[in-house]
Amino acid sequence: MRIRTFAALVLPTLHAAGSAAAADFTVAQANFPDPGDATQAVEDRDRPDATEIALLRDGYEHVKAGQIARLSGREDEARLEDKLAAGFLVGFVDKYPSHRNRLIFLRMATERYLSAREWEKAAETAQRLISDKDAKPVTKAIGARYGAGGWQMVAVTDMKAGKIPPLKLVPYAARKGVPPSPRVPDLPWRMFVENADTYAKNREADPTLKLTPEEQRAAGGADAAQLELIAAQVEFGYDNMEDAQRRFAKLIADNPSRADLMESAVPFYLDSFQFTKDKAALEAALARIEPQMAAEAARSAGQAAAPGAT
Repeated sequence: MRIRTFAALVLPTLHAAGSAAAADFTVAQANFPDPGDATQAVEDRDRPDATEIALLRDGYEHVKAGQIARLSGREDEARLEDKLAAGFLVGFVDKYPSHRNRLIFLRMATERYLSAREWEKAAETAQRLISDKDAKPVTKAIGARYGAGGWQMVAVTDMKAGKIPPLKLVPYAARKGVPPSPRVPDLPWRMFVENADTYAKNREADPTLKLTPEEQRAAGGADAAQLELIAAQVEFGYDNMEDAQRRFAKLIADNPSRADLMESAVPFYLDSFQFTKDKAALEAALARIEPQMAAEAARSAGQAAAPGAT
């Protein structure tokens, strides 16, 4: 079973993340716009610290260079500048860990690490957004969205390199009586699931929900249901059948009209009962799902037959 890569998370368009404006000396959340230059990014514009502004200028030189290279179509150069800019921004936050703009800088760094395809650095920087003591739901949503994409790409890269085993979704019938062996997912998959769950809890605060579908794709918006599907598949692949079953059940109940999700979720959900040996629960699940799927099929057929339908 092929796991879909949630690519929309991975390569965000680099732009201001929102329209909020910072109040003086309050901690700016990750949705606040990128400061235009080093002088706008300092803690106190009336009394800027010389070291602070010098470090910020170093970082912003690479931010600007990356933007120019990308606009000129020099993608390799742009990625290199993004990586350097991200490193400067993270280093700045390490030196000034209580800076009121630290969450903006960490978000800017995460986006640039993703653009540079530095997946692990992107994922680790996104975790800092989520775990910051002043992070509000909007910052946790942004951090988890980017973190899920980063950790999934770490997992895919590690599987290709042989660092972790391939994620295989083997149905009951194909196992020939071999019982499941539940285990903790390898680190990148475990962190993916954790980020997917964090995103689900904070999704309503994600500023990309206010965008059009086209704008969401450009901004790296998340398909929350797709995240939930992959998380369920991960748990199934690591033989954590009860958790996988719970996740598939919620996904099916919440998204009956998503045929792209149901084609995978429903078979694996029903198959999970073979492992848990709960025939009564399987019959109850079938009683719930069959009318639900039949109603959805009828609705889809009605829409297809409507005048003007293509």
